Amino acid sequence: MTSITFRKNRMRIFLIVLCGMILGIPGGILIAITRDLPEIRSLESYKPSSVTRIYSADHVLLSELFLERRDPLPL
Repeated sequence: MTSITFRKNRMRIFLIVLCGMILGIPGGILIAITRDLPEIRSLESYKPSSVTRIYSADHVLLSELFLERRDPLPL
């Protein structure tokens, strides 16, 4: 009788620990990944640095000045 109760308790503890690991590990990974993401509001007002293009009087491209060459594309 005691060994059956002991086995049931041991199985319950094992299942509780297993369920905790199944839920806890992905939850911890999700929290670790999303911790460093920017807020949505900052993404909505994002203004990338643009390229300054210098043209001659006859509209020929002479030079481009930039720190980061980013050309925005429509989505």
